[in-house]
Amino acid sequence: AAAGLLRRRLEAALRLPALEARFASPWPEAARAVLPTAGTSAERAAGVWGTLLAWCALEALGRAADPGDADRAAVRLFERLRLREALADAFEPLGLAGEERWRAAARVRAAFAHAHWAPGAAPLEARPAAAYAWLDDPDVAWLIDKHEYEGTHYFRKEAFERMVWWMALRALLGLAATPRPDVEAARALERRLLERMRTAEAAGYRVDALLEPSEAPSRSRN
Repeated sequence: AAAGLLRRRLEAALRLPALEARFASPWPEAARAVLPTAGTSAERAAGVWGTLLAWCALEALGRAADPGDADRAAVRLFERLRLREALADAFEPLGLAGEERWRAAARVRAAFAHAHWAPGAAPLEARPAAAYAWLDDPDVAWLIDKHEYEGTHYFRKEAFERMVWWMALRALLGLAATPRPDVEAARALERRLLERMRTAEAAGYRVDALLEPSEAPSRSRN
């Protein structure tokens, strides 16, 4: 079953570049940086595909280890098998040098550790503190460039948007699993992606603002 899942994911991955046409707007640079698209540059393609392949393989391993909770099993395997260093080493010949290879490995882990937050999983909850608890993960904090300025914690727009697109990988592969992906489903996913990005923008890219209750009158995002 795990091998069958891996095969289906890889077949769907080959259709990802064509899936972009089902969205209302072209995919932005943030998507091109982490996903294979029609506009992915040749020098970036090998690293992007290598990272995607690592995600597919780890998903299949998690399914084989625990079909009932494959995402948690994938995270356990990532840690117990010390895959962070192994993946970083494997990514280097694919053009991911320096910190980028470590970022790619961290990105693979984060996708499973926080699968519940993925844009394709569900709409944002009414309680941002629950929806954005993943920001406390050291890997995620590093990937979105969480930093402090004058006592306030911020994150970087471009890095956050890359993470949002990467977290949508499973949903995107689900859409691409058929030769003619459903347009309405693609547009619904697009709206969820934009929702997360607009929420971050409305929060001024401040971590504390994202974690505040949405009903707080002083920081309403309506």
